Amino acid sequence: MTATVHLLAPFVLTFVLFTLFHGTSSVGGGFQGGVVTAVSAVGPNRIQTGSVRRDRVQPVWIPASRI
Repeated sequence: MTATVHLLAPFVLTFVLFTLFHGTSSVGGGFQGGVVTAVSAVGPNRIQTGSVRRDRVQPVWIPASRI
């Protein structure tokens, strides 16, 4: 799995650059480019750790729930 990630990472980052540069002339390119960049930065780290345990997000109760 790590070999696949290392093989695909340059292509993903090239796609990110295309998305970011295309986003200057259309709507939302910066957001999609940022999301794909974050996934390509976090993904290899999550895969290399080999952790089977899933991290759970603790629920946050909003005090203004009566609105």
